[in-house]
Amino acid sequence: MEGLKNHKSTPGSCPHSLLEEEKQAIIDYALKHPNHRHRKLAKKMMDDDIVYVSASSTYRVLKDAGLIPEQEYHKKKNADGKIKVNQPNKMWHTDISYIPVKNTHAYLICVLDGYSRKIIYGELSQTMTADDMQRVLSRAMFKAGIFEADPVSRPALVSDNGTQLVSKSFTEFLEEW
Repeated sequence: MEGLKNHKSTPGSCPHSLLEEEKQAIIDYALKHPNHRHRKLAKKMMDDDIVYVSASSTYRVLKDAGLIPEQEYHKKKNADGKIKVNQPNKMWHTDISYIPVKNTHAYLICVLDGYSRKIIYGELSQTMTADDMQRVLSRAMFKAGIFEADPVSRPALVSDNGTQLVSKSFTEFLEEW
């Protein structure tokens, strides 16, 4: 790629646009390293003196070449973000809040009812793992008498996509729930 280092742009062209040789070098390098994502490819290409481009430029070239698959988002039917709730224990919200405590910290893990906004159960914890979330949600269900209820009448759970809440163990816990 010696020719790329000394190449000058032609008059009237954008001085920052990638040359076709650079684009092809990115594609060729990506095909030789199929397990690397665009950020790592950009760094390795610089380390290996192949081509000097940003990770975003690498991504665009690979996307244009069809080497980055389209993202599939799981969209729910009628996902307008508004769930109608007309009685307690139909929808619960859960969240974790960071609480600074003197020389340390804690996490407040809460489960709230979406209808009454009442705190079903809350707990201070030194960690915020999936196990902590399972424990808090189990205690909330017990406190609300949800374990005895049939599966159809159990509340929907609304949360952000925190790592604890999308983890395999918590997802399995919810499937059992």
